[in-house]
Amino acid sequence: MADKTYIDDAERYDRIFKIAWLEPLADPELINLIKKIKKKKIIYEPGCGTGLLTEKIAGIEGIESIIAVDSHEIYLKKARKRLKKYSSVIQVISADALTYDLPQPADLVVARYVYHHIPDEQKMNFLKKLADNLRPEGRIFIVDIFIPPYSSEQERDESLKRLHNYKKELVRGNQFLMDIEEESLVLGLRREEEYKVSIEIFKRHIQEAGLNLDSLKLIEDPRISNPELNGLYIAILNKL
Repeated sequence: MADKTYIDDAERYDRIFKIAWLEPLADPELINLIKKIKKKKIIYEPGCGTGLLTEKIAGIEGIESIIAVDSHEIYLKKARKRLKKYSSVIQVISADALTYDLPQPADLVVARYVYHHIPDEQKMNFLKKLADNLRPEGRIFIVDIFIPPYSSEQERDESLKRLHNYKKELVRGNQFLMDIEEESLVLGLRREEEYKVSIEIFKRHIQEAGLNLDSLKLIEDPRISNPELNGLYIAILNKL
């Protein structure tokens, strides 16, 4: 495994989302859902990374302000460069989404591939903080990967192994993607940076955070959603 994982390397992180692996699978559906939201003047994007999704959102009609936040300065350096032409609309801020407070509540929160990077013991607090930064009638979009139900940490580890080994077989011949899957597996087993959980646990965190699960949509693509291994979902949450 490389000395630097994709978590530490903005160039490798950027490359993952440009090579038709994760990004295209959920983004078209996500963008369409955002467009259907009537009130979306203020958008909050925690865990914006290098600004790839932020750039897509910036072009949606009706959006007046986007607050893009990340705690990784190596990502934000690329994000600021990428989003410079949208400086009148987008604010790129270095902050921790677990503690950051918006100047005013957002109409819409969009967190793509963030939840599974939040440590287990902080997931509920993460969702609660998103709710704190949301206006009463607002919506939270969570896009993430979930694994099957498990009753022990050993079962969780086995689910992670099956998931990432399955994905390595799908990309066999592409050493870059195989390395990414191996890195993700090792980090997941160590409970470092990667903390995938089941939909059942996600639903419990939603309830504990005082939120309501309005809808849950599975992205049906064999490259990312296998009923026996995992699923990529778009969840829409609102306040109770």
